[in-house]
Amino acid sequence: MFPISSFAAKRNGSGLTLVEVVISAALFSVMIAGLGLVDSSCRKLVRAQRETALASQTLGELVERLRASSWANLTRASTSADLLGQFESTSLNSLAQPTLRITVGPYPPVTPSLTPLVVERAPNGTTTIVSQPTAGLSLRAFLAVRVDVRIVWQAVDTSRQRTREIASVISLAGLLK
Repeated sequence: MFPISSFAAKRNGSGLTLVEVVISAALFSVMIAGLGLVDSSCRKLVRAQRETALASQTLGELVERLRASSWANLTRASTSADLLGQFESTSLNSLAQPTLRITVGPYPPVTPSLTPLVVERAPNGTTTIVSQPTAGLSLRAFLAVRVDVRIVWQAVDTSRQRTREIASVISLAGLLK
């Protein structure tokens, strides 16, 4: 083993050379830049997950509101549009440009297929009945319906559209057994 004093004695001066300082500063700069990129990526990921959680919470609240409504309101286009238009949620207000869509169809599916009831809410809050069962055919005649609820919003960081969807079966007499 060499004593520490022998290493110090081999050096010409007592300090760091300019080359050593420049290399150390460059390595330190690269390390700090890498940490900055990792931090930025993590923040974007957390923001995206927060938006997804808010969308999921909004969908859950809307499905619960649909379950709590009467069977006649759920299966009629005009009242479903009113219910969607009146829906307010703090999680919905936290998303950029949210569009909600409710699709109600018979469960189990019937043959020939019935035109589903589709109601959409635009980002400005206006509701539109996209489609409804033809005259003479009503969803109220069925014992259960499948409700699909979808939300589309604009991601804050990437400015791309993101989508989240949930489906639920709601029956006239409560939960299906």
